[in-house]
Amino acid sequence: MSEEELLALQHGPPDERLRAARQLLRTAARPDLDALKRIRQEERDAWVQFALDQAIRRVDDGAGAPEPQPVGYGDGLEASLLDDVRAQATASVTATFMHEINPLVGRIEAVARAEVPNYDEGKTAQAISRLKGLMEALRLLNEASKPPQAEDLDLTELIHQVGYELTVPNDVELVLVRDDPVAIVGDGNLIRLPVANALRNAIEACMAAPKREEVRRVVVNWGTTDRDAWVSVLDDGCGLPDGFDKVWEAGRTNKSRAEHYGMGLSIARAAAASVRGRLSLRPRESGGSAFEMRWPLERD
Repeated sequence: MSEEELLALQHGPPDERLRAARQLLRTAARPDLDALKRIRQEERDAWVQFALDQAIRRVDDGAGAPEPQPVGYGDGLEASLLDDVRAQATASVTATFMHEINPLVGRIEAVARAEVPNYDEGKTAQAISRLKGLMEALRLLNEASKPPQAEDLDLTELIHQVGYELTVPNDVELVLVRDDPVAIVGDGNLIRLPVANALRNAIEACMAAPKREEVRRVVVNWGTTDRDAWVSVLDDGCGLPDGFDKVWEAGRTNKSRAEHYGMGLSIARAAAASVRGRLSLRPRESGGSAFEMRWPLERD
């Protein structure tokens, strides 16, 4: 560890400490281990803690510098750092917003119930319900932007749980391709968010497509390679809207504004970024759409 890296870790602002910690993923060696552990004990920023934990684990395991990441995970350290900083900002802003606004929304609802005749049947209740829905979307965005917590997971079990919790209409068939265990190490909550969003979108796309005699299908597959894990969702629904490349932007939706906030894919992308993953969404030549999530494997 260079003197410059040590000074940045000990005395720099959070963004500089994060940059130094991420750099140590490439450069840390066994002589640095005691200093890294001491700095980790004193660190209070969750994202810097996470980066230091990764560096310490690599040195402890004798793994050395990580292998180059495959194309699609960003342009090296700077892209990864940018993801971390963006996630930090999102988590901080949404947490502050919820802390200030949630009690106010609760107070408004209580006063409205007391003062508005037939509250539950009026537009005031609808407006407050929509506001509470938006706050829930912000809560999910906050959860999606937190540092990942690694745990042993069975990806097959996680996806089957997500499928079980969904409401699938009779004219849509949800096909979960695998039953065999797929063991990984990762953050189940962060992986669940994009997968659940993709399945809901696929089912809704099938429901929105023109009626036909054949049942429309949503096919989910998943697995691992030697360096990453992946989940794919294929549907033969109504397809993607024009300008679908902008669907990742918060507030973008082609669904009813009364029921949707245009936050689903933004939340999914934030969760994927938190596990160093990437999402892709494209139209299928045969109709419908194809979703894929890939993220690098954590090592025990």
